[in-house]
Amino acid sequence: MVLRTCAVVVVLLAVVGRAVFAHEPVSTELKLDTPRAEVGATLAVPESKDKAKLPCVVIVGGTLSQDRDGRMFREGIARRDALKRLAEVLAAGGYASMRYDKVGFGTSKAKSGWDNSYLADSQIVAALVEHIRKQPAFDRVIVLGESAGGYVACLAAMNGMKADAFVFLGAHCGSGADIYAYNFERLVKYVEQYSENKAWADKLPYEMAIGKHYREMFAAAERGDATFELIDGSFRSTQHLARRREELTWPPDAMFAHIKSPTLAMSGERDRNVATDHAAKIVERLKAAGNANATSIVIPNADHSFQQVAATEVEQVRERFTLTSFRRPYQPQAYHALVTWLRKTIPTPVKPDLDDLDEIAKRTEPTPAESTAVVRAKDRIEIDPLTDITPVRIHLAPGIEIVDDVGSVEKTAGVDTLEGRIGPLLLGDDQQAHFIDMPPGMFVAEHPHSSESLIYTVRGSWVLCSNGRRHLMKPGSLFRFAAGKPTGYEVPFDEKALLLIFKGSRLTKHEKEFIDYLKGMAERLKKEQKEGIPYLLKDLPADHPARVFAREVNPKFLADQSNAMPWIEVAKDKRSFVMASGVQPFVPWGFNYDHDANGRLLEDYWEEKWADIDADFREMKTLGANVVRIHLQVAKLMVGPKQPNEKALAQLVKLVALAEREKLYLDLTGLACYHKQDVPEWYDALSEAERWQTQAAFWRAVAKQCANSPAIFCYDLMNEPVVPGGRRKDGDWLGPPFAGKHFVQVITLDQKERPRPEIAKQWIHTLVTAIREVDRRHLVTVGLVDWSLDRPGLTSGFVPDKISEELDFLCIHLYPENGKLDEQLATLKGFAAVGKPVVIEETFPLKCSPAQMTEFLERSREHACGWISFYWGKPIEELHKSSSIGDAILAQWLEQFQKLSPVMTSPR
Repeated sequence: MVLRTCAVVVVLLAVVGRAVFAHEPVSTELKLDTPRAEVGATLAVPESKDKAKLPCVVIVGGTLSQDRDGRMFREGIARRDALKRLAEVLAAGGYASMRYDKVGFGTSKAKSGWDNSYLADSQIVAALVEHIRKQPAFDRVIVLGESAGGYVACLAAMNGMKADAFVFLGAHCGSGADIYAYNFERLVKYVEQYSENKAWADKLPYEMAIGKHYREMFAAAERGDATFELIDGSFRSTQHLARRREELTWPPDAMFAHIKSPTLAMSGERDRNVATDHAAKIVERLKAAGNANATSIVIPNADHSFQQVAATEVEQVRERFTLTSFRRPYQPQAYHALVTWLRKTIPTPVKPDLDDLDEIAKRTEPTPAESTAVVRAKDRIEIDPLTDITPVRIHLAPGIEIVDDVGSVEKTAGVDTLEGRIGPLLLGDDQQAHFIDMPPGMFVAEHPHSSESLIYTVRGSWVLCSNGRRHLMKPGSLFRFAAGKPTGYEVPFDEKALLLIFKGSRLTKHEKEFIDYLKGMAERLKKEQKEGIPYLLKDLPADHPARVFAREVNPKFLADQSNAMPWIEVAKDKRSFVMASGVQPFVPWGFNYDHDANGRLLEDYWEEKWADIDADFREMKTLGANVVRIHLQVAKLMVGPKQPNEKALAQLVKLVALAEREKLYLDLTGLACYHKQDVPEWYDALSEAERWQTQAAFWRAVAKQCANSPAIFCYDLMNEPVVPGGRRKDGDWLGPPFAGKHFVQVITLDQKERPRPEIAKQWIHTLVTAIREVDRRHLVTVGLVDWSLDRPGLTSGFVPDKISEELDFLCIHLYPENGKLDEQLATLKGFAAVGKPVVIEETFPLKCSPAQMTEFLERSREHACGWISFYWGKPIEELHKSSSIGDAILAQWLEQFQKLSPVMTSPR
């Protein structure tokens, strides 16, 4: 395969200090654009007095190395830096090196079409080698494959990649199944030897299960199955078989036949990941294929990563599977052997400093207690502001730190993942705490953690699962899990559940490490979800124990959620919306459905003409809408000042169910009095206070019926309310008509001495309070006229920056006019300046051409995050048959709306 040369996108220089070794390399952070991914990498180059060209080693990490330094991002394990040390060793020996983050970790990001295969990994390696060959500073390229990185290097060679030499560290030379037999089948046999081993192995449910069933897994891969259900007692896990099929198609041991350059194969004498004799087997394979320049070396007292091993076999086995071996120093003999072979095989003009190799091998990271701490708040209280990696923290006195609101998005840093929003809170000398805010409907299967935790439920209810047993957790619940004990987390409720996690040891050196780990985890979970691993209860079979228990503890929960809609929330940026997971953006794009083609309001025909409404919803969905705005009339939903119309409410519930079926979100706009002749006399006769209480009763009744439906996008308190100045006539609550309908309504008849925005703010507070009595989740807004900004001339009294405190977002009604686009966009900008999402809730090409309408929509995206136009019950085909100019304009607009849908619903 021919790969285009990767382009350097970003270059940042960072010089490594001299404290470790004499041959100080210049380390350059790179962002490389390859055909399959954007790859984050580090190029380390030792100093050369005469600027002679150097050999460069491309380091290909194995399974344990997920980022360029060799870290494995798993909670609770020690930080690993095997690849970074290799780069330092190579620099001390006089060699440049390039190491990189695997796709999905660090700064490496996949491009469209990435399939997470070994072959894709090998294509990245080939692109990096090609990049190095084109750099004038280097004259030869060596590829070093660590563990499974050796297989990746061989695949790259199979497809034409050329290197001047190869190094394989702990590489596997056997079938794909052999590696499972050596690691996990041996573990099963080891555990079966003694009863105390079985108790310890309870911490390793996956490893024990795969050791018993790996042959079945490879049989499934050979059949061509995409996945394999790994089941062992109560343990269950879906295994994706794409890489297993690659190992069957291109057996790892056979791939060494493609290596034609000088080769070193090195293994640790006590390697418990890959058999020690595989280094010699690699040499046998190479020589059989005609490559005589091959050498194997076994390093005494070294494990798979060439770290020193524990004294006894029992300790070695347990450290291998708990990964506590990562804490041990490295074996300097391995580094000396590597540099000696390189200098003999691929000489470098830089003189080595071999003493540095011993220092690199024995170096350990300082523990938190060994680091120098800065004493805070010696003389006064200090406050740390919110950053991307730390919450707002108050330092009350030396050694006293406070996080005031652990549940506040505005005061905590976190990463949105499929398991919830997770972020750090406090790091102590010997302990730490973080939070998880789990979303409604979440499902995370049982999985073990390598360290003990205490977990406290702050708010919300959820279900804890372990060994197939479940327990309902509520606010105030506290539980502990021991290291290695599997736990699962389920949220069969409509509200998030906030957990505090306390660790009795400090596992994180800096918050950035934790945030980076979470970012990598977020990407990994999204990939797993795409590959079929369930992270939502709705994605499980109806008879799954989690779904059965969900129905027991919360009968109202949509247990059969296979087609359930995600709830909509305001995004963390306060400028847009997201699905309830906090990951997927949501852009409102839809229609006002306020009357039919004959001007009749919805409640006038929603019983006898239900089939028409059903068809209209399907048509709006076909046109690309995801939101429908419904206008509810006071006259139809209230039969008295405090008495709702139960029959009308039942019909509203039916409408909500239709929206759920068609996957259309509803903007429920209330308190409409569009047809003056329908407004009850008793309603107009009410005083201001009485009218507000009736309006509160209206919203309390509506919200109670809709509280549990994810199909509700928002409650819009009223269409185009106005606070008039001065005094109006008794009963004069409506503005002038437009096309026979009164869309504007006043909320008071007498301003008295009150500031108009204060009246508006108090009215909003009254209605929001009523809604929140029965529904604390759905968003609340109000549809404002575009003359609401605090400017000279006509104003509504609903000044956005003075009345928005209790609103989740703002709505503006804006109809573009020929020659006034700049003025109207300036008005939109004024709404956006409040700092909340802005939806253009009404818009239509009444006074502009279709081209100007498109221009307005595109330009408005800078400040708006949603748009709602109009649909009046006539599909495009019917409009085209009409001879009416109005119908022709409407047909043209609906066609344009449909064409714009993919663009406008994509995040900007």
